[in-house]
Amino acid sequence: GTIAERYTNNPGHPGYTNAAIDEIFNKFLIPQMFAEVAQGKRTPEEAARVYDRSFKRIFQKWRNLGKI
Repeated sequence: GTIAERYTNNPGHPGYTNAAIDEIFNKFLIPQMFAEVAQGKRTPEEAARVYDRSFKRIFQKWRNLGKI
C-alpha cells in the first residue's frame, strides 16, 4: 500500500477531475500515445502534437456543453 499511496494519483491530479478528463482517461488516450511512441509509430514530439489536438477538442466539447 505504501508505494501505491506515494506514486499513484487520481485522474485530474493535482486538480479535480471533470468530464473531459474522464473521457480522455476512459478512452485510454494517454497510454495509446505512449504506446505509439514506444512502437516507433510516432516520435514523441509528433505524438504530443497529435494528442494535444485531440485533448483540446475533447475539452472544447465539454466546455460547449457547460460541463466544465
